[in-house]
Amino acid sequence: MKALLRNRRDLLKRYGLALGSAALALLIRGSLPIRPGLGIYQLALAAVVVSAWYGGRGPGLFALVISAAGILYWLIPPADSFTLPTEYALTLGLFLTLGVVLIEFSVGRRRVEHALEESEGRFRLMAETVPEILWIESIEPRGALYVSSRYEQIWGRPVSDLYRDPNLWLEAIHPEDRSHVVSTYMRWLAGEGRFDMEFRIVRPDGGTRWIHSRGTLIRSEQGRPYRASGIAEDITDARRVHWLAAEPPNLDQARETATRIVKDANRAAEVIAKVRALTRKSPGRKDWVDINETIGEVITLTRAEAQKSRVALQARLSPDVPPVLGDRVQLQQVLLNLIVNAIEAMSGAADGPRDLVVGSTREVSNGVLVTVRDCGAGLSAASPERMFDAFYTTKPGGMGMGLAISRSIIESHGGRIWATPNTPRGAVFQFTLPIAANAPSS
Repeated sequence: MKALLRNRRDLLKRYGLALGSAALALLIRGSLPIRPGLGIYQLALAAVVVSAWYGGRGPGLFALVISAAGILYWLIPPADSFTLPTEYALTLGLFLTLGVVLIEFSVGRRRVEHALEESEGRFRLMAETVPEILWIESIEPRGALYVSSRYEQIWGRPVSDLYRDPNLWLEAIHPEDRSHVVSTYMRWLAGEGRFDMEFRIVRPDGGTRWIHSRGTLIRSEQGRPYRASGIAEDITDARRVHWLAAEPPNLDQARETATRIVKDANRAAEVIAKVRALTRKSPGRKDWVDINETIGEVITLTRAEAQKSRVALQARLSPDVPPVLGDRVQLQQVLLNLIVNAIEAMSGAADGPRDLVVGSTREVSNGVLVTVRDCGAGLSAASPERMFDAFYTTKPGGMGMGLAISRSIIESHGGRIWATPNTPRGAVFQFTLPIAANAPSS
């Protein structure tokens, strides 16, 4: 009920803006001492563009109709009449045609901006939940464009300092390593060599950490670097493992614990590499994919967001699920879309459980079934099949692309995706993937 009222208020605001913009344009134009002619249309067109930009296609068309009626009644002689003289028919027709074109242009431009904002939001969600530092830097002029919050935990210094001076991270490097790191980094920014180094930093509390940092340059058409991005990870635990491996065997338990820490770090680094491949739109590559491991990786990425929304995220994975042949990055994108959507669906719930269960099982029909079950608001009254159509969305700020892309990915793998209501409330999203005849054993 609250969602319905909120949608109605949003609708009234958008159409109210369209009505107000059109009326204001007509009022201003009517008060100006300008002779009738093409000059009667400019302000009205501006009102139409503003209405379409902020309200969408419907409010834009509404403003166009109001403007056309007002122009015909007040501004085209004879005044106070809907009579249309022959000499004004062409210009009014051009006004309506140009208005429709501008509405479609404004709506398309706004759709692209929303898609970019949604993409940036998903990137930030992933960047803020992984253990590595992700950074993006402008070379000309020098400046930090993005640094993930893990910098504050590893370096022990505020991220805001880097936005003021992008070289401040270099001051934390151990004095014995600083000269070599700085010279290598600056040569790399100038386009010479590569940047893939291990070095020590000294935190404000006096602690020393080992860092492995590597970067990629983005070049202009002329081959000149203009932007740099990369990853920096804390490998202090990995260094300790190497030290422990050389010690006598009475430290087996400590070695096993540290090795497990490094394994988790390597898995997170692999996820980051896959995210970077996805943002570069690398071509899909089919390999044998452990679907349970893939689910675990995405749960690791989204667990912090789930905790922030007070959602209990659980995994119920069947151990007998065999590997499937597919693109690991694309399947991660599907799971990420479904899990983030489920978290968002429950984040606004005032009461009741907030359980999110991701499961896997082997189907009798020689396939793998993956299930994402939430306790959110549930499916809309429209057919669940429409949820997977491009640009169809029930979220006020949504673009309706996530589920459409997910369906495209699953179908390209020979599978199927669908949604059903959960009991007593919520939704269940499921997809299947076929098992190849020559699949290796799980």
